[in-house]
Amino acid sequence: MNYQMEVKSKIDAYPVGKLIVANIFLQEKLEYVPPNSYYKSLERMVKKGELSKISKGVYCRPKITRFGKIPVTEENILNYYVGEKNMTGVVIGYRLYNKYGITNQVSKTIEVYSNVLQGKKKVIQNIIINKINLSINSETKRVIEQLEILQNYNNIEDINKNRFRAFIKTIVQHYCDQVFIKVVKNMNYKKSTIAFLENILNQNNVRNTLSQFLNKTSKYKFPKMEELYETAYK
Repeated sequence: MNYQMEVKSKIDAYPVGKLIVANIFLQEKLEYVPPNSYYKSLERMVKKGELSKISKGVYCRPKITRFGKIPVTEENILNYYVGEKNMTGVVIGYRLYNKYGITNQVSKTIEVYSNVLQGKKKVIQNIIINKINLSINSETKRVIEQLEILQNYNNIEDINKNRFRAFIKTIVQHYCDQVFIKVVKNMNYKKSTIAFLENILNQNNVRNTLSQFLNKTSKYKFPKMEELYETAYK
């Protein structure tokens, strides 16, 4: 069997621009090819310009136009790790804060959580991918977004307090204790973040069981509700 031709055939049939994570592609598409032959074939294809190496162990078929190769885009990378329907990951950081209008500040770096990442962390171009072991749906995604914003409240530059107060209303309106508990149990959020959320819910008479994650004798530092709303009445 000509392994090189087998590898080339499978890759040539793969969509242009779609990420190829080498070890996963080997397991799913070419499990009968010896790993040594497989990786040598990838190297040959890169040298010939038939394949582009994006990061260690990550490739894609380049789009070639009369002006030359078009490099892989942020969208290509995010589509793989977050999913075209956002069901394998969650965008966090300033891209998330911008989504809610909490700040107009932008960052060249994009941060995401992904459950398809095999290691703990990977950096591809300007995108930082962190591993999470949690299935993603619309509810868990919303909870992760909310906890990320609460946890980073004090570090968000030029925060828009009015938009943040509107964001708090969405937490109160859509709170589901079961979903929050699931996320908190599977992700390493600070106790002060959980206490911040509990305080928001208690102030708005929303029943919750977040106290199970907190120590009754501990005093956690988090923004108080009166501080969040004082500027609204000036």
